[in-house]
Amino acid sequence: MLIARYGDEHGVHLGVVEGSTVRPIDTSGMSLPEDASRIGVAALAAAGWSDSQPLVLGEPVPVDSLRLLAPVPQPEKVICVGVNYGLHAAEANIAPPPFPEIFAKFPSAIQDPGGPIVLLAEDPAVDYEGELTVVIGATARSLTPDNALAAVAGYTIGNDVSARTIQLRVAQWMTGKTPDTFCPIGPWMATSETVRDPQTLSISTVIGGETLQSASTGQMIFTVAHLLVYLSSLCTLRPGDIILTGTPAGVGHSMKPPRYLREGDIVEVAVDRIGTLRNPVVGPRLLSGSEA
Repeated sequence: MLIARYGDEHGVHLGVVEGSTVRPIDTSGMSLPEDASRIGVAALAAAGWSDSQPLVLGEPVPVDSLRLLAPVPQPEKVICVGVNYGLHAAEANIAPPPFPEIFAKFPSAIQDPGGPIVLLAEDPAVDYEGELTVVIGATARSLTPDNALAAVAGYTIGNDVSARTIQLRVAQWMTGKTPDTFCPIGPWMATSETVRDPQTLSISTVIGGETLQSASTGQMIFTVAHLLVYLSSLCTLRPGDIILTGTPAGVGHSMKPPRYLREGDIVEVAVDRIGTLRNPVVGPRLLSGSEA
């Protein structure tokens, strides 16, 4: 099942995506957590719901008539994994890491599907990184390989947009990773029952009709389950936390000459059984609070 978060003239809602339509979910009879508006689609899993339980659904509405929103608007943690595909490590001239390379973005970097990626005046080298993204659905600590995936509400798509000059001029990557709009996610979440094995998915990034990244999540150095075990050994994972699991080869920084994002680009990141995340690229400008 695909669960979307969207806005219309009546407010913000959750809905089930069925083809080209969305059917709103009636959550009035569900015991959603108090932070449901903050954790978005993860609220259903946090309330104990799974695909095996029926939902009360409204009439279908064309998805094109709705404003799709980030599936999780304000995650407590935005955890990112670097260098998690062997060919990406090779193109970056980095040895495959013995442990997961973990960094973070601020939640203020989250951007809606369809929302603009805003370039920086301070850095002309802004890059794309399409990634399978995990949405945590249960509070979890000290997970094991056998139960790790049970903590997952589902999977969405992320773009770990990166300002390469800022990122690489210091040892810690976060400053180049976390500007506003640099973490588009969406367009919705595929439940964990829909994606039972996250290591069997195709992933691609297309800009202007050119496929720049194309891989399988089976090529990850550290699987989703491994990442969950590792991260939960360090900190408590909570509903709504998201984990960007790393990008495959084909980033613009490694091309000769480099292919950085340009104003007017449309970045399309597609993941099998989830969908396609599309975001336009716009030039540097001051953001209003509604755009960030």
